[in-house]
Amino acid sequence: MSSIATAVFKATIGLLIDKARDRGAEKLKEGDVTDEKVRGIIMREITQINSKLDGLARKDLLSSMSTFKEGIAILFEVFDKANKGSEELKENVTGQAAAAAATTVESAEVSL
Repeated sequence: MSSIATAVFKATIGLLIDKARDRGAEKLKEGDVTDEKVRGIIMREITQINSKLDGLARKDLLSSMSTFKEGIAILFEVFDKANKGSEELKENVTGQAAAAAATTVESAEVSL
């Protein structure tokens, strides 16, 4: 429960910091040269953070896709094994039925 509260707290603080940074950048937008430099630094940091987050999200997405593909391949292998097993079972049942029919025919011939 505390981990959820901590995560919510961190997300809230992060959101507030982002909003304050954006407001600061907007206020600095119409200022003098120093304000423009500070605004440029802030915007550059925001852009770097966004690109890092995009890279991390892409890495996780690619990892998830790879794991999903492996799982699908394993699932198809299981299906193939199950199909082969059912085919062998059908062959065994058919063979047993044929053997039983032959035995019945032989015993009927003997009885006649």
